[in-house]
Amino acid sequence: MAETQTVVVIGGTSGIGRAIVERFAQERANLVIAGRDQGRGVAVVQTCLAAGAPEAVFIEVNVERPDSVEALAAAANR
Repeated sequence: MAETQTVVVIGGTSGIGRAIVERFAQERANLVIAGRDQGRGVAVVQTCLAAGAPEAVFIEVNVERPDSVEALAAAANR
């Protein structure tokens, strides 16, 4: 059995980033979705789970803040 991929997408709550996230969900990848808008992030997580992602989480990230980026890295490495 193939190992499940974990994919991190920064900017995954809209536009091209969201399209990328949704495609990986269809491929049954685990997803870490990073963005600035909590409401959109929660909606994308629900869409991805419904599309077949075994696991999807949203992490609110501001790439200008090192602690925010570290939280994203921790979520991706769990």
